Amino acid sequence: MKIKRVKSTAVLVAVMGVALAACGGSSSTSSSTATTASPATTSASSATTQASLESASISVIPVSDEFAPLYEMQKTGAFKSQGVNMSLVNVESGSALVTSLEAGTADYTQAPIGVLVNALAHGAPITIFAAAQPVAGFELESKAGSKFTTIQSLKGQKIGISAAGSITAQYAAYTNKQYNLGATLVPVGANGQVSALESGEVAAVVEASPACYSLVSSGKAQVLVNYATAVPTLQAWAASTAFLKSHQALTVKVLKAWYGALKSYDSNSTTGQDPFITTFKEAPSVAAQQYKYIVQNSPLSPTLSTSDFQAAYSLLSAGGSVSGLPPAQSLATTQFTSLVGAAS
Repeated sequence: MKIKRVKSTAVLVAVMGVALAACGGSSSTSSSTATTASPATTSASSATTQASLESASISVIPVSDEFAPLYEMQKTGAFKSQGVNMSLVNVESGSALVTSLEAGTADYTQAPIGVLVNALAHGAPITIFAAAQPVAGFELESKAGSKFTTIQSLKGQKIGISAAGSITAQYAAYTNKQYNLGATLVPVGANGQVSALESGEVAAVVEASPACYSLVSSGKAQVLVNYATAVPTLQAWAASTAFLKSHQALTVKVLKAWYGALKSYDSNSTTGQDPFITTFKEAPSVAAQQYKYIVQNSPLSPTLSTSDFQAAYSLLSAGGSVSGLPPAQSLATTQFTSLVGAAS
């Protein structure tokens, strides 16, 4: 769930606290074919294989588990099966999400639609071109055994969020407005929500996965709102507009690999949960929740609908006035649907 020329965009993305960003390359790559021939023959064979692949890159935050499907696709060779050598480039800051696309240090990125359209509103020269997956799980939770057992019980109370302007703040503001709670949103830091809840500093918190699932599975918290089902929003694929126009064939290959793998994970929970357990060291019970709401629930087509953007816009508006957003219908696209669908 990382342009320098558009400074306001960089600041915006950083404030949103989204753990995504970018870096990469875009031409020849690396892969090798084992043979029993001499070293010289093996080297020649490897070079031939390398030349048959196109390079692409997508940024990841190595501690952010919404990237789990990409790690699994790397491990299983899903991108190479489509002729693409995909590089996962580790970054540390959400501010590089959009800036790296304009700078050319990344070919693609995935990010919540709200983050991407905010970047567009601030002049970022990017295109949102395909659906990716649900935004990493978020839940509104209260402490197990507390008197706060319903949403209405939070009237006039304090709700913990990671930071002002963050996605947790958007979800909290949405619920506050929807139920007329009159609650106070309290920034407690990205790593302070659990302690704030347990100490009684706040009545409830909006927490992101995997922590939200861990709290419930350990019996420490109860779910008041599961935003994956109550306010489902998507992450989307994005690239610089110039790159996308000149690399449509490559993009089709990348998307075919992505949706083909997601289709296989849909029918194989073991494969779909594996990277959460092996790469991100999550408990099986937590991995099962991640799989259910982030992987199994993912779109299996590139199509972006107007409703996808309207859902993100409703969160943005609840969290504060946002000006300059493009019309939702102008961003909905099916430009890759027939190409990817016909060949998958």
